Amino acid sequence: MNADLTRRLHQLGIDYESIGALLLFPLVEVAWADGRMQPAEATRIAAVAQEWDLSEEAMVMVRGWLRYPPSTAYGQRVRDILARLLADGVPFQGPWDAETILREAKAVATVAGSWLPFWRVTDAERQVIDMLKRQLETKERPDATAQGHPDLDRRINQVTLDFDRSRFTDSVRGVIIPDFEQNMRFDVTGLGFTVGASKDADLCIVDSGLEPIHCRFTARGDWHYLEELAGETRVNGERIRARRLLGGETIRLAPLCSFAFKRVRQVDPVQSRV
Repeated sequence: MNADLTRRLHQLGIDYESIGALLLFPLVEVAWADGRMQPAEATRIAAVAQEWDLSEEAMVMVRGWLRYPPSTAYGQRVRDILARLLADGVPFQGPWDAETILREAKAVATVAGSWLPFWRVTDAERQVIDMLKRQLETKERPDATAQGHPDLDRRINQVTLDFDRSRFTDSVRGVIIPDFEQNMRFDVTGLGFTVGASKDADLCIVDSGLEPIHCRFTARGDWHYLEELAGETRVNGERIRARRLLGGETIRLAPLCSFAFKRVRQVDPVQSRV
């Protein structure tokens, strides 16, 4: 994949480790077509994920989509990238062909419908399936007037530089940054880092509209995660259940409470001048 496509995937919260989640997104869109995710639909999608042997990192994304419906703008971007990958025949694990994906999407549409075959698929589901068929099979390009997205359309550096030699380690550090001007930042470690309105939170933000313990950041090796505990948590404008953070994300916990997540590249100040 080229650098631009990689950047666009990262804005969606997807990288090489979780790219298999793209295969299930059409199934998710069909399930949400009528405005709700029915238990039978979620069960069917989970079964397909197991059959296709999706990675745990891919399932982190999928579980979030099953709980909260992705926005229209997010869906447009996922479909565009999926169509490009199907057209290019990128050799990732899983059934990267439109026929298989569409067959399973249709199966999701019927699993929770009426016992009468003719009424199993709703009009809304048929519209989504037809749209998927046009874009994934014929590689139809998305409408030039596709809906904008204030966070996904932003170009932000994934990495911030750290010139402090005393903090050099072998692992990649992650930080949340509430205020760039004052250079405020908090390390995300394996011990976990909670944010909320309670004094029991590691980062207490009062009068912010947050829940007492709103969310938790954690690190596992070089990977960093955000988990919603209460209230509403959005990453790049999308409601999340849990999500791996790749760097450069905008995180909003309330209308007046947002910050950035960055990975830290540690640079020797002497070498940086060479």
